[in-house]
Amino acid sequence: MISDRLIKAAMALRAEAPQGWEEFVGAIREHAASSAADMVRCTPDQLPRAQGMAIACNELANALNHAPTHYDKIQGRN
Repeated sequence: MISDRLIKAAMALRAEAPQGWEEFVGAIREHAASSAADMVRCTPDQLPRAQGMAIACNELANALNHAPTHYDKIQGRN
């Protein structure tokens, strides 16, 4: 789970550069998809590492994608 501190920092960056934020989140999503594709194509001996990378990238992409909603919750704005 992503920490409240990281969510707040991410939202501060988003407020400073909304377009840059959207480009960054989009790039992270693309990277997560690429990591999943790499996992499918990797050799069996590399599978645990590739799977770990794919999971981490996907978790980060999801956390950043949902950061605004999470931020509203921690600010009490549901």
